Amino acid sequence: MPINPQPLHVLQYRYPAAVKELISAVDILHGHLPPPSKDPTHVFDTDDGLRLILSRELHPNGKTVVHISASFNGPETAGQPIEALMTWIVQTWQRIAKSTAVPALVKITDGGIPHFVVEQVS
Repeated sequence: MPINPQPLHVLQYRYPAAVKELISAVDILHGHLPPPSKDPTHVFDTDDGLRLILSRELHPNGKTVVHISASFNGPETAGQPIEALMTWIVQTWQRIAKSTAVPALVKITDGGIPHFVVEQVS
């Protein structure tokens, strides 16, 4: 998907649509649904070179989470400590979602993509 940086107020406006639909993580894993990264509704490119993929997902353990994955589109990340990059991701999501919740890092894929979740309380 082409990079489409947008200002914070636009990303904040778009956020509710990205987390409105509950997506089955199992269906994505088994190829029954395309990953959110293929749907522009879930792709958030910031002006400072961060791309977040944001979705609300039902996980196999029955928990509903906001799933956050991130990639970097600018030179700003070169030489940055991993802790600084993780803080950047969390703070960017917090600004977009207008939330003080702290996403938990679940994994970093072999390709270097960090994945976070915020558990949703019913």
